Amino acid sequence: MDGKAPEYAPDGRIKVQRDQIPHQITVKKEGYLDENMVIVQTKKSPLYALSVVPFGILFYPLLYDVGPKAFDYEKQFDVDATEEDIRSKGDNQKNIRLDQVSVDLAGGDIVYKRFFSYKDYVKNNSDFRTNTDDEEVFFENTQFSGLLNEVLVEKGYIDTTEKLFKGSYKNDLMLTSSVEYMLLVSAPGTARGLGNYSTGVMFTELKMAWALNDFYGKPVFADTLDVRSGEFSFDFNKKFADVFLVSIKDCLAKGLTNFVAHPDVQKAMEKSTEPDAPIETLALTRGPKFASKLGETVKSCVTVKTKEGHGSGVSITDNGYIVTNYHVVGNIDSVQVILNDGTKKNAKVVRLSPEHDLVLLKVDDVKMLPIDISAGVELEMADDIYAIGTPKLEDLSQTISRGIVSGFRSQENGTKLIQTDASVNSGNSGGALVDAKGKLVGIVNAKLVGIGIEGVAFAIPVEVMLSALGVEVKAK
Repeated sequence: MDGKAPEYAPDGRIKVQRDQIPHQITVKKEGYLDENMVIVQTKKSPLYALSVVPFGILFYPLLYDVGPKAFDYEKQFDVDATEEDIRSKGDNQKNIRLDQVSVDLAGGDIVYKRFFSYKDYVKNNSDFRTNTDDEEVFFENTQFSGLLNEVLVEKGYIDTTEKLFKGSYKNDLMLTSSVEYMLLVSAPGTARGLGNYSTGVMFTELKMAWALNDFYGKPVFADTLDVRSGEFSFDFNKKFADVFLVSIKDCLAKGLTNFVAHPDVQKAMEKSTEPDAPIETLALTRGPKFASKLGETVKSCVTVKTKEGHGSGVSITDNGYIVTNYHVVGNIDSVQVILNDGTKKNAKVVRLSPEHDLVLLKVDDVKMLPIDISAGVELEMADDIYAIGTPKLEDLSQTISRGIVSGFRSQENGTKLIQTDASVNSGNSGGALVDAKGKLVGIVNAKLVGIGIEGVAFAIPVEVMLSALGVEVKAK
């Protein structure tokens, strides 16, 4: 009660002080969501009649007997703690990572409902005041995100281990949610309203759209749910704004519980135990001409453009086969490629490996200078390395940045990554990582971003690229 263990009377009843302050009752039951309710002194003691004696001598105390001892609580309250708690994540289930929680409310979608007395609130009488916010509200990554993240962490749905290379495509699903309607209901915490709103009871109702996507954003399942929080009390020590956030978290927990319990979500969370099917080798040929020195490699590099933005790519044959990252292309079958000379061409997805973040594209009716991907290139720590791509803006295409090999890393799925301090920005994804002779040694695919983090980028080694896409490139 009120965040503390209750005090019991000898007969087993809970002791509650009569202080005209609403008290919070939280019922906990293993395997079920907490049930929150508020109790308020509303029952007038029958002994108040003793204040009335002949001749009306004590009539004044009868009308004005509104002190803390004048009212009592109901002797019994029914609690329905039967809503099952969110299922804890199993070892054979994927993590759910929060992408964002947005608040997207049109005019009239925020409603404040305030009852004039607690009795009106209990009876849901029509004696209340309603205010509607007609302003449109849209926010991304609000406090709602932090609150929902807390719920996911508490239930083990987010991997909090301090490991960077977790094989996220097979292990992680991405969750987004949007608040589309909000109702905030409150009432004074006294038997007679008397215009006193310094203490009271409140709850929140939300209409939320939920969407589960795979690691790269492909839709898995979506649903819209209406949820209502439990009751929460506010008083001189618990500010209304703070209690409001508690009620919001309660709504989010209930919404997430119902969403995750859906059979389609449970099915999507299952990790596949079957090995990947063997991929048939795709034999590609290239002509005798290729980028034979570092300065020529920019002619082998392209910009890969989609509706969502752009990335980079690299030509591995002279007849239009281009490699880029899966996360650049996503689930789009056809994308646009901007060649080194500015020519724009449509490209189709030929092969993909989401687990390794790779895609093979094909541009028809084009002649390109392919990059040299001769076998046998062995990198060592501190070797000079160069990243080629289109960082940030399209008109920065074929930018070259220099760095060194900073390390070799292994992911949970066993594949390797090359770490480099070469300057890499958004838009470089899918671009070439070459050695000092201009030979392709990797495909840029990631960079650590954050305050105080600089010069930590990664690339997929060329041998992993060829194996994952099942590609073999031979000279004619």
